[in-house]
Amino acid sequence: MIRLNANIQAVGSIMKAIILTLTDTKLSGFGRDAVIDLILKLVPRTTGIDWIRRFFDEKGISALLKIGGCIQELTDLKITSDTRGHVALALNNIYMDLESDKERALFREQCENYTVTLLDKDDFDSKIQCVVALTTLLQGPFDVGNHIMGTKGMLEIMLVMAGSEEVLPQKIAVEAIIQASTKPDKSKAILELGMPILKKLFQSKDDHIKVRALAALCKTGSSGGTDAAGKAMADGSTVKLANYCLKYLKNPDKDMDLRKWAAEGLAYLTLDADVKEKLCEDTEAIQAIVELSKKADELGIYGIATIFVNLTNSYDKKEIMPELKELAKFSKQHVPEEAEKDQREYIQKRVDSLVKNNIISALVGLTKTQSMTTKELIARVFFTVTDSKEHRGVIVQQGAAKVLLPLTSECTDEGKVLAAHALARVAITTNPEIAFPGQRCCELVRPLLALLHPECEGLANFESLMAITNLLTVSESVRQRVLKEGGFAKIEHWCYEEHEMIKRSAVQCMLNLLQCEEVQKLFLTTETDRVKLMLLYCGEHEDDMELALAATAATAILSHEESGTQKIMQVKSWLDILKDIVVHDHSELQYRGLITLANVMEKDKEAATKVVEGELLETLIAISQLEDFLRIKAKKEAIRALAAAQKWELIKPAEAK
Repeated sequence: MIRLNANIQAVGSIMKAIILTLTDTKLSGFGRDAVIDLILKLVPRTTGIDWIRRFFDEKGISALLKIGGCIQELTDLKITSDTRGHVALALNNIYMDLESDKERALFREQCENYTVTLLDKDDFDSKIQCVVALTTLLQGPFDVGNHIMGTKGMLEIMLVMAGSEEVLPQKIAVEAIIQASTKPDKSKAILELGMPILKKLFQSKDDHIKVRALAALCKTGSSGGTDAAGKAMADGSTVKLANYCLKYLKNPDKDMDLRKWAAEGLAYLTLDADVKEKLCEDTEAIQAIVELSKKADELGIYGIATIFVNLTNSYDKKEIMPELKELAKFSKQHVPEEAEKDQREYIQKRVDSLVKNNIISALVGLTKTQSMTTKELIARVFFTVTDSKEHRGVIVQQGAAKVLLPLTSECTDEGKVLAAHALARVAITTNPEIAFPGQRCCELVRPLLALLHPECEGLANFESLMAITNLLTVSESVRQRVLKEGGFAKIEHWCYEEHEMIKRSAVQCMLNLLQCEEVQKLFLTTETDRVKLMLLYCGEHEDDMELALAATAATAILSHEESGTQKIMQVKSWLDILKDIVVHDHSELQYRGLITLANVMEKDKEAATKVVEGELLETLIAISQLEDFLRIKAKKEAIRALAAAQKWELIKPAEAK
């Protein structure tokens, strides 16, 4: 207990020192960014070492907001252009890590106390600092920022600042309006109260004010989302705004700040299908976005990733049942409509165009971000791109397979699944030894097995099984890794699936896993019906030839052991199943069935007797005399079966001939 108390005191002292250092006026801007990143490493439970309680006790939230509310023109604290991005990321990750409503309420309370205190002060500089801190919050834990946005007087002071004649308040207010208008209800209020001011600012001679006002107009204009019938602006207005954004974006003489805000505006406008088509037809614009991605800061990366998500339609789309649509129309409720240019053929053309213009290399560069939300956006685009087999080779060539692996463990839950699914698609059509050289094949096992969870979609289950089947052919070390990660039970689960394609893939996967002796023992030494299941699947050749081929191969492997033949004979219809396979016109199926039959006859006299007494003897004799090139292997196994009958003295050599 004494040692525990000492540790608690030490943690408190360290955290206090970090908070004091964070607000130290002597600290450099880059040093301050490093301290924020240190907080991000220490405080969260999931990615850090769980110092969150001490962080709250030492008023760490207020310290972060103090830094997040700083602008270089009004502070003695040294900051960089990226500092507020670091603060937003830290606040977001800490908030997302909180486990209880009590902790989230404490987080909101500390944020609210800090901003309200600044808002209530009489000096204008404090109000500016309050709005800047709010903007940082809206860029991070948006729900908290949105809650504070509802504070009495907050929207009003933002609009007053936007209508000011001074450049600095205008710039800060417009940035806040952009972040605050994410929710449709907020966008509507801003459209009603602030649109005249935004239009006025858009006419400003200062490019930095003009481009921010442009981004704000773009965001409010995109409040209808992808709904073709719910546009907030008149037809053609979004395309005109996009043209203004492209003028800034494609001009290399414009500084990085202007181009970043132009990309921010496009991130909103690209929800419109017409803008998507226009942008993808403009090769110069796409190249400009790709180049910008190499130099963008944390917030700029998010905007660029959003553009790529919108252009490829990688966002979640809720499928509305036809019955619900009819019900909504009957009750005179608005039903969202999909734009014609958001249909699959248009999406595929846009994806092809983006891949041709090096979007893959841009996405690889964007993965340097520390934001989990941005990483999810990147995983979404990779998932969409890998849907086309033609692009999977480019994915490997440009290093995307390498950066996708970390995304399967360092991303949001949804992002992890999407990244793993994208990797599965690559592993299906590409030689795993080329796409995932060395140890990466083993690293791929865990994310692929995670896709076999019953809660994942059927397509993810199916493509994961196909990828694992391919992966199991690489080496024994990969097969052992699959077993170590509990792969046998997960794969076996899907062998009982009703869906034909998933079941077939699972059986094919199990066949490759049977190369391990440990797996063969699980089939042969335990009191289960695994061998019986495989034998029954052998008889499915009329409905699913691929399933039957995999099952007959598995049965052939298992029949080499005496315990395997005994389990086969425990199936009442074993002889009828093998007879149907042996007389089948598919040469490979016939060959695998004959292996099993010959093994059973060699190891058990009773089984050989049943074969000889039935119709199969004549069939074996006929096959042993075939001269067909395609039946050479089958002929060899038929001769072996007849030799087994001779060994048991059930037939004479003359009969075999």
